Amino acid sequence: MRSLLLTAALFSASFAAAAEVFTEGPAQKVGEGYKFTEGPAWHPQEKAFYFSDIPSNNMQRWTAEGGSKLFLDRKSRSNGIVVDPQGRLIFCEIDKRAIVRRDKDGTETILAESCDGQKLNAPNDLWLAPNGDIYFTLPKLRPSKAKKDAIPENVLNGTLCRISADGKSVTNVGKAVGVEAPNGVVGTADGKKIWWTDGTVCKTAKVNADGTLSEAKVASKLGSDGLAVDERGNLYTVTKEGIAIHDAEANQIGAIAVPESPSNLKFGGVDGKTLFITARTGAYIVEMKVRGDGFGK
Repeated sequence: MRSLLLTAALFSASFAAAAEVFTEGPAQKVGEGYKFTEGPAWHPQEKAFYFSDIPSNNMQRWTAEGGSKLFLDRKSRSNGIVVDPQGRLIFCEIDKRAIVRRDKDGTETILAESCDGQKLNAPNDLWLAPNGDIYFTLPKLRPSKAKKDAIPENVLNGTLCRISADGKSVTNVGKAVGVEAPNGVVGTADGKKIWWTDGTVCKTAKVNADGTLSEAKVASKLGSDGLAVDERGNLYTVTKEGIAIHDAEANQIGAIAVPESPSNLKFGGVDGKTLFITARTGAYIVEMKVRGDGFGK
């Protein structure tokens, strides 16, 4: 008990330090009344953040001028979202067990519904590499009696997959680096490094020229859901109390308090210094002193 109290005290102290070093101010609520928010993505052309409200089967869109508004009632559940250079949304479709791209005219195309010949379980999060490859996570799901969450037999479960930029192949790249229970995933703007949540820790690996992964190591001793990376190469993970920040040596160097337990986060804004956080029934922004990786370059 004493060690737990000490850990909590140290974590609280890091919150105070982080507010001075990394942020311009506290987290501000910009949306509420949702059921469970996830998967934020910055849309640079529209200057907007998109995110999923999973149980409500819809996507929301937030702008600084207009606030948060319903973007799309899908009648099915989406999770992680990214935006490609053409401004199209690419997202994890839970019920269809697929990766889907939505064009600006509303046309939807399935990019992947299997990996190395095996059907997918329920894609969770994804990262769009600068060369056009898409990496997505398949969590290690437990069998469920609920019809909508039931896991079919012989599906791929608990790994990291890659869709090639030309769309011709979907391969299990997680197997080579021992991925077991992934959740969030993010990579660098230059496409050379990737991070993913794996159970009670977060890991990182080198992205090779052929899209495979190697040289995996622990990047954080704290597990997480969503992940983000800033311009200094620091890794941002989510905890019950807020956001924890880790350096390249896996040391926790700061934290950001959030009123609700966060699920995911993404850098964005015109200058790349707005951190958008999905957190249970709410959505929050934090103005940062550092940019997200890839902004301002």
